[in-house]
Amino acid sequence: MNAAGSSANQEIEVKFAVTGHQAVSDALRREGGRYLGSFEQTDRFYDTPQGLLRDGGCGLRIRESRRLDATGGQIDTRPEVTFKGPRRTDSRAKVRPEYQTHMDDPEALEKVFEACGLVPTVIVRKRRTSYRLGGCMVELDELAGIGCFVEVEGPDEPAVFAVSQRLGLAGEPVSESYLAMVLRRG
Repeated sequence: MNAAGSSANQEIEVKFAVTGHQAVSDALRREGGRYLGSFEQTDRFYDTPQGLLRDGGCGLRIRESRRLDATGGQIDTRPEVTFKGPRRTDSRAKVRPEYQTHMDDPEALEKVFEACGLVPTVIVRKRRTSYRLGGCMVELDELAGIGCFVEVEGPDEPAVFAVSQRLGLAGEPVSESYLAMVLRRG
């Protein structure tokens, strides 16, 4: 399992748009969710100048997280690099290959990417509050100018949908990535 709760090389998640986080926060407390902390995250995405990764449904990012509190559980806030492959189309959940690792020097990795012909394309900033519930990670995200979302990531589709239901999240999950939302917004 990776830090988010999915299989080692696979992301399995659902994302729901919400008007605010209070109802989900209340449900997390009622259901026994374990608070892990609040963070400010900056994701810097890289691609070829032609956009080959994006056009192939893939993403490559360097994430830096800054803890906003001192009361949460153990979450590694070292910078990490993540590659996400194309999404499977036969699922309501977002299921895709995912490879990530922590690093000590994100600036050096940026230079490696650029030396390989990759260029920075967009920065996604969000505020994230993390919980663990029912074997899943539950992330309450807020992106300025875009909105509030709840992501549930876990070991399999039944688990993520069961936790979503426990939290009162209903309807069709949002399939668009934060990267795509930021690019669309311009």
